[in-house]
Amino acid sequence: MPGCARSVRWLIPLLLILVSFSITAEARDADLRLRPNDGLPGEAITARGKDFAPNATGTIAWGDLSASFGEFTANDEGDFEVTITVPDLPPGTYAVSAITPDQVATDEFEIEAPEAPPPVDSSRPAATPPALPNPGDEIPFAPNACLSPGQREVAVTDAAGLTAALADAQPGDRISLADGTYPGNFVAAVDATSDASIALCGSRSAVIDGGDWGASGYALHLTGDYWTVSSITVTNAQKGVMADSVNGVVLDGIEVHTIGHEAVHFRTHSTDNVIQHSDIHDTGLDNEKFGEGVYLGTAVSNWPKYTNGEPDRSDRNQVLANRIWNTSSESIDIKEGTEGGLIAGNTFDGSQLSGADSWVDVKGNGYLIVDNNGTSSPQDGFQTHVIDDMEWGRNNVFARNTAIVNGAGVGFYIHQPEESGNTVACSNVVEGAADGFTNLPGGCTETAAARKALPG
Repeated sequence: MPGCARSVRWLIPLLLILVSFSITAEARDADLRLRPNDGLPGEAITARGKDFAPNATGTIAWGDLSASFGEFTANDEGDFEVTITVPDLPPGTYAVSAITPDQVATDEFEIEAPEAPPPVDSSRPAATPPALPNPGDEIPFAPNACLSPGQREVAVTDAAGLTAALADAQPGDRISLADGTYPGNFVAAVDATSDASIALCGSRSAVIDGGDWGASGYALHLTGDYWTVSSITVTNAQKGVMADSVNGVVLDGIEVHTIGHEAVHFRTHSTDNVIQHSDIHDTGLDNEKFGEGVYLGTAVSNWPKYTNGEPDRSDRNQVLANRIWNTSSESIDIKEGTEGGLIAGNTFDGSQLSGADSWVDVKGNGYLIVDNNGTSSPQDGFQTHVIDDMEWGRNNVFARNTAIVNGAGVGFYIHQPEESGNTVACSNVVEGAADGFTNLPGGCTETAAARKALPG
């Protein structure tokens, strides 16, 4: 029997190859998308297929395992959607295929290693969306603590010195990085205060280098409150800057690039944080579907892992006047469970989007997305989504954005447009969108919510 099992394991890849070569020249290129694209064994995920032969039946195969992980029948348009369970396999990236007699489509899924969830501060009150500022007002930039003297001045010239300075940090410190490369993964865990932040300062020539964008974890991991990180470069890591359970963090003028997954992520109830004046580019090098520029919150599929099954209330975070380009996935991805943020004055170039189809995807509630400029997207400029019919992806306002889409979709795509309460103001500008300004019935509106967000 062991010999038979080995034969089966070799037979499955061979069958996949034979099936793929049997696709006729007339067959369409089928597509398979897994949502989410990462998770733990035992979790349920969704497999969506399109452009299969109408009414074709098939199975879902996971790597070279012989078992079927789901069956499907395409509709009259060649589309299907099924739920499958992640098998109990070691962490790693696996090919998942939808197979019919005439077509094969494949996507990748990353099985993650289980992690203990970080501690959740249950004393924090539930967040509520703040009043939306007027987009005609000046952008409310956060003060940069690196522009003021520290209560202690700490000079750092090498990686060992940086590790020591972070571990020994005290509220009010200003840690100054000399120009040079700082190899490694660094953690800033000390809590500061709102009136005595800890500042990590340098120039773009002070480079935190994670060592390997394919497998090196987080280049800079912020778990302490009220840190300012200013002007330095973070590069060559699987994830660039990760912030977990923090308040009052300011990322100002940094550059994050050459990253395997997302560049900057505020996660696990990280509230009232700001990233501003920063350059983010060349992400998703390890997996195109995880290559967001700025990521707010946690997908519902990962709430059990990071927030004990509760919504990740990473609320009131602000993304201000950043330049984001060459990301494989969204410039900004705003997850369900988050509320009340401000996305203002940013510039997006989506010409390298391959794992997403918009610059900004809003699945949270009560965001103001204003005065942003985007060029080149394969589908839409801005999107909202209601996930699993939950009460998220609602009551967001888009105003005074310029969307030069040059793509197949619309400037502003609103999921469940008649139910989600999202507003697309007529002050937005859309060019080059094949399907027009928006999919909202009647086009743009100037409802009370939109007028509230506009000057005058």
